[in-house]
Amino acid sequence: MTRRRVVLVQCCVMLFAVGARVLAPGWLAAMMLFSLGLVPLVLLAPLIVATLVLPRGRVGVVTVAAFAVTDVALLAFAWAYPDFSDASNEIAVPAAALFGLGEPLGSGGGVIASYGTAGRVLTAVGEVGFVGYVVCAVATAVLVGVLRVRRSRAGGRPDPDGAVLAGVGHRGL
Repeated sequence: MTRRRVVLVQCCVMLFAVGARVLAPGWLAAMMLFSLGLVPLVLLAPLIVATLVLPRGRVGVVTVAAFAVTDVALLAFAWAYPDFSDASNEIAVPAAALFGLGEPLGSGGGVIASYGTAGRVLTAVGEVGFVGYVVCAVATAVLVGVLRVRRSRAGGRPDPDGAVLAGVGHRGL
């Protein structure tokens, strides 16, 4: 996969994740909007840094896999993490709003019961997705940085992963 494709996929994933959070009307969505994008920028910073540090040319399998795992965790967090409101027994979850999961509370159907099975399962998936995203995003940023330094020092020697670490037109990270 080329750097251009990785950057395009990362932009789409980030937009899809931010768009999902807008589906859940609650305080988290309000903070995203009222901060003029600062909250999403802070949450997406490790993934943005890793994407911007990628070298030109081909991207190796290990790096693409690291981005894929990070993207899955980010989307699990974005779609399943509950947004809270002023009422303690209701949560707004983007996946529940889109797919009609859980017991809808109120007339809008945008919030579900936090004590219901769907609410508990979605909360657990969202929390695991959040922790997984933070760990994977930081690990991906470190991996890309380390491989980039290795590539600049290698001067064209082959990597054990099978990629050529430097040189124009060769496989990189």
